[in-house]
Amino acid sequence: MTERKSRMKRNRGQSLVELSSGIMVLVPLVYCFIDLMSLLIVADFADSNARNITRVAALANDRASGRVSAELAVKESNLRLPIFIKNLSLESFRFDEFNGTISSRVKVKASLPAPLAGWDEVSIFGSSKIPITAKLSRR
Repeated sequence: MTERKSRMKRNRGQSLVELSSGIMVLVPLVYCFIDLMSLLIVADFADSNARNITRVAALANDRASGRVSAELAVKESNLRLPIFIKNLSLESFRFDEFNGTISSRVKVKASLPAPLAGWDEVSIFGSSKIPITAKLSRR
């Protein structure tokens, strides 16, 4: 009878060790999965905003008004940011009249919801290049 009780205690102890070691492995994996999903969301956000900013600027007639339109689009996008995205900024803007294209590059700063090993804030870039859709005036 006592041998059976000691065997049950050993089995309970073994189960507790297995459960705690399993949790020690699963919790970091879940945190990494959450961070990876957040990075995918931020990358998609950066690309879609770069495309939208470039589209707005493509309606301008010249370089100066295109840049102003792009900066206004960035300010408007900063008003409706998701909760873990801190900032959206226009890194570069190019109005190429010779090739008939506009390109822009944006930078998105985001804080990760489950930071691991010093990765509490990341910066992701998005870029877009489209043809100018406005009718350019000759000077």
